[in-house]
Amino acid sequence: MMENYHVWFRGQLCWPLLLYLMDKPDLYYDLAITTLTNFVIPISQILSRSTEVVSFGVTGSSNNIRLNKNSRDITVFNNMIISQLVGHLLGNGLLHYSRTSVTLYFVFTKTIKQFEYIWHIYLTLSSYYGKVPFFNLGLLKEMPHPFIQVMTCSYSALTTLYKLFYKVSITDEIRYTKFINTDLLQYLNSISLAYWAMDDSYWNPSRFYFKTEAFIFKECYLLAAMLHYCFILFSTIQLHEGKLMIKIAAKSMLLFRSIVSPHFI
Repeated sequence: MMENYHVWFRGQLCWPLLLYLMDKPDLYYDLAITTLTNFVIPISQILSRSTEVVSFGVTGSSNNIRLNKNSRDITVFNNMIISQLVGHLLGNGLLHYSRTSVTLYFVFTKTIKQFEYIWHIYLTLSSYYGKVPFFNLGLLKEMPHPFIQVMTCSYSALTTLYKLFYKVSITDEIRYTKFINTDLLQYLNSISLAYWAMDDSYWNPSRFYFKTEAFIFKECYLLAAMLHYCFILFSTIQLHEGKLMIKIAAKSMLLFRSIVSPHFI
């Protein structure tokens, strides 16, 4: 929800303003104010007249609010957000270190054709972003391939997920690659499964395939075993055009739909 207001900041009238309203607009209208240009408010300058107790971790959109390291180090992710991130990391999501930070940030990329979905991702994770989505015209096989990318700020809380999904290999250079291990079991639930399915899959009314080319054959089998252990889903590993996929068995399709459909957009 966005509205225009006349608001005074540091003795100056800021108009027009893009106002990011919090969970209770009547109480938090003054918490995150930014102009439509490059006007940035340091977090130390943000004031609120509210005295109401709110749920820990609810920060609202952080766009153009410069969070300092201490603020980011004490940031936590609730269980729903962690489940969503796990689903993304099984699919198209990535974790990276920036050149100027020792903490990680999450990045997610989709083509412009999937704008509705990536905008949903942006809105659900908006509390942790520092910028609006990034648009790039891009090229794929020398053809225009526009894409949208969203990136969070760097957070220490992402370290646990990094250790869960990434391993380091050293050959000629240091490489960080995704892998699957049994520690993932405690993070698999209907939310993570649904976001994995929406991220990176191929389906028709009678078949559903998870695209798992990011993982080796042994890891795909481990994922299939986890699907059965956590959700009683039967699946097989198949090779399509040289790429590994996990196919949900026909006898499990009804159960699979009942698990993920409540979280689909």
